[in-house]
Amino acid sequence: MGTSEFMLFVKRGCAACELAQPVIRALAAEGARVYSQNDPAFPSGAAVIDDSELEQSFRNDIETVPTLIRLENGREVARTVGWVRDEWRKITGRPALGEDLPPQRPG
Repeated sequence: MGTSEFMLFVKRGCAACELAQPVIRALAAEGARVYSQNDPAFPSGAAVIDDSELEQSFRNDIETVPTLIRLENGREVARTVGWVRDEWRKITGRPALGEDLPPQRPG
């Protein structure tokens, strides 16, 4: 198995992004790259990359936020859109991820 990396695309005002903030902060603390489409201060408490020009969103074919992408050796191997706890757990390999959040919320 290769080296896993994660990319997250989020936007302030997106209900699912707002809901998933604790998970986004936790993944960012573990090294996930978080791209915010409209507010580099969102979510607070996380290292965020400003994507207000949508350059990275365009390059990664992002149509809906939140989008979580798993990379292996720099190549995309999995993606999920919206907040679906089971999908996020599967992609990240973290069985307890988002335990305090509802099971799903569309992006």
